[in-house]
This record gives sequence, C-alpha cells and structure tokens, in this order.
Amino acid sequence: MAAIIRGAVPLNTAVNPLSALGRTLGRFLARIRELVLIARGGSIRTAINAAHLKKHVDLSAQRAGQQREDAQALSASAQRVTELSGLVECGAQEIADMSGRNLSAAIQSMDELERVRARMSEIEATVATFAGTVRELAEGAKAIESIGGVIQGIAMQTNLLALNAAIEAARAGEAGRGFSVVAQEVRGLAARVNAETREISERSARMIQLVESTTVGTQQIREGVEHSVGEVGSTADRFSHFMRDFRAMTSTVEQIAGSIQDLGAVNREMNQRIEAVAGSAEQVHRLMDDAAHRVDELRLGTEDMQGVLAEFRTGGTTFDELVQATTRLRRDVADVLRRHASKGHNVFDQGYQRIENSNPPRFHTSYDLAVEAELQALFDSVLGSLNGCVYALAVDVKGYAPAHNKVFSNPPTGDPAQDLLRSRHKRIFDDPVGQKLAANQKPFLFQTYLRDTGEVINDMSMPIFLSDRHWGAVRVGFDSSRLS
Repeated sequence: MAAIIRGAVPLNTAVNPLSALGRTLGRFLARIRELVLIARGGSIRTAINAAHLKKHVDLSAQRAGQQREDAQALSASAQRVTELSGLVECGAQEIADMSGRNLSAAIQSMDELERVRARMSEIEATVATFAGTVRELAEGAKAIESIGGVIQGIAMQTNLLALNAAIEAARAGEAGRGFSVVAQEVRGLAARVNAETREISERSARMIQLVESTTVGTQQIREGVEHSVGEVGSTADRFSHFMRDFRAMTSTVEQIAGSIQDLGAVNREMNQRIEAVAGSAEQVHRLMDDAAHRVDELRLGTEDMQGVLAEFRTGGTTFDELVQATTRLRRDVADVLRRHASKGHNVFDQGYQRIENSNPPRFHTSYDLAVEAELQALFDSVLGSLNGCVYALAVDVKGYAPAHNKVFSNPPTGDPAQDLLRSRHKRIFDDPVGQKLAANQKPFLFQTYLRDTGEVINDMSMPIFLSDRHWGAVRVGFDSSRLS
C-alpha cells in the first residue's frame, strides 16, 4: 500500500478498460493519500491539544489536590474552632452565671455595709450621749467633792464650837453640866460627820478619778467610733462605685456571652459550609483524576492512531522526512554502539554514578565518555539537517542519555533553571514519555507531550537492538507546529 500511495499510476490517452481502471485506481489512491494526510494532521493536532489539555488537567488536578488538602485542613481547623468556640461559649456562660451570683452577693454585702454604717452612726450618737453623761457625772462628782469639803469645814467649825462650849460649861460648873453634855454630843456628831465627810471626799476623789479615766476612754472610744464611721462611710462609697462597675461588667459579660453564642451558631454554620466545600473539593479532585485518566487514554489512543498512520508513506511530507531521519539515526547509533561493544566497552552498563553538583542530576557510566563524541556528531547532524528538529539523542532502556546535542551539553552553571535548558546530557529521562519510548520494542513510537522546558514536542522514537538484545531507543523531537 505504501508503494502504491507514493506515486500515481501513469494515464494513457487510449481509451480502454485498463486505462479507465488505472485512472480510477489513481483517483482512489490519491484520495487515500489525502485522507491519510488529513487523518495524520488531525491526529497530530489532537495530540497537541491533548498535550496542552494534559498540562492544564495536571495543573488543575494539582491545584484541586492542594485545594482538597487546604479544604481538609480548613475543615479540621474549623472543627477545632467549633470545639474551642463551644468551650469558650460554656466558659462565657459560666462567667456570666458566676458574675450574676457575685453581683447578688455584692448587693447583699452592700446592703449589710449600709446597715453597718447606720449602726455605726447610731453607736456614734450613743457614745456622744454617753460622753455627755460622763461629763455631767464628773461635774456632779466634783460638786459632791466640793460639798463634802464644805460639810467637813462646817464639821470642823462645829467641833470647835462644841469644844468652846464644853470649856464654857466647865467654867459654869454645875449650871453648865447639861450644856456640857450637849456640847459633848455635838463634838461626837461633828467627829462622825467629819469622818463620814472624809470618806465621802475620798470616795468622791476616787469617783472623780474613775470618771476622768472613763472620760478619757470615752473620748478615745468616741474618736475610734468617729474614725470607724468615716472608714465605713468611705468603704461604703468605694463599694458603691465598685457596685456600679460590677453591674456594668456583669452587663458586658452577659453581652459577650450572648455574642459568643451567636458566634458559635455562625461558626457551626460556617463549619457546615466548609465541610461542604471540602466535599466539593474531594469530588473535584476525583473528577480531575478521572479527567487526567481520560486525557491519558486520549493521548494513548492518539498515539496508537499515529502509529497506524505512520505505516502509510505518503511521500513528500515533513512526517516522512522525520521517519527517514529517525531510521537513519537508529542505524548509525546502533553501528557506533556495536563497534564500541566489540572493543570491550559495556554499553549495557547501568551502574549510573551521579556527577557531583549536578542539578538536574546527571550521571556517568563505564562507556559514556568513549561513545560521547561520535554519538553527539550523529545527533547534531540530524539537528542541523532536519528542518523543525528540536533535539536528537539516544537513551538506554532506563532512559539514560550518554550523549546529547552539543547545544544541550554545556557545563552546569549551578543555576537549575539554566541547567535545565542547557545541561541535558547524561541525564536519565524517566518521565512517562521517556519511560514508554525507552521500553518500547515496536518498530516505532510517535508521542506528543509537553516538554519540561515548556514547549509541545512531537517525539519520534525507534528501538535499538544489539545482537537481539534491547539496548534502548533513538528519539527525535520535532516542532509540533511544523509537522504535517
């Protein structure tokens, strides 16, 4: 079929059944070629779109996964906030209840303090009255003492008068005997009065001392009571201010408790919404995983279609040039590997030794330095001769590239962004595309993918066998916008 499609059957001017059949067959083959080109172009565009879609789906899936994780974390945090809100709500309610109880107790204490202040005022008045009574008692005691002195003086005078009367009665003889008896009795009475008066004076003096002592104590008590009344009044005033503040605080606490209850309700509703968001994020993540799987199926289906279409050699197309260049490269690379294998190099060596300070990681093997120059010359020849070629290289069954195009084989700079573009030799390309082509043993594989440098690439690869042993593959990357 490929040979038939390449050229058209020549037409003869003579009209005969064979020439008519030839024209019909020529039109049929031309139509087949047209359909193959249309299908190939469509499959390539589909593959390119699938690659872009794969990128967007993977990015969306990644973001959906992150959104799911964030939603789950948010849901866990919201649940914790709900729990804490419940605890705060209970605590606030307890504080409000306690504040109410304390306010009631404070009101009772205030009432008792007012009663104490009233009683202290009564005591102050009573002590003042008592002090006045004590003063009167002191004055009365002093008056009694004064009266006692007067009585004592009178008794002494009476005693002197009686003594004089007795003397005069003695002079009068018998006539004055009766008067003498009277004078004697008066003297005895004066002596008794004097003695009683002295006792009264002594008792009055003692009473005055006690009254004076009582007066001093009463004054101290009065001062203490006045001070206590002042202190109680100040305490009552301060407690009154405290009561006003405490009432305001209790009202504020009650408002806070009510607000916290409202907040708890809002938080519970928000938690339900967050759980719904988390559920939606989980569903989106599952859908994105399914979409990614379907995109992969689309990509694989497109690759299978491209594989089938690649069997048709339509001739004169860029695709045919790509196939031919890849075929020649496979042959030349296999010759280089066989030649070095015959010299004793283990071209199947997979003991990859990481090159220090390489990022992305690069590796040496026991044979890479021996084959590097020859392979790079082959790769650069394809890169320079095939219009639209992006890269050309060979990889083993693990995706290891012992050499690369010169433009991608620069010494590393230490900048990962620069090295990703310019230091791609001796890397292991183990991405899904690289793994698939390295393991492929079919005649060829045509893949379309988004390169790690950002562009969409059509990758044509063909397996390499050395003495019936699968070594790996050659792969040629092509600008997808220029392939037809």
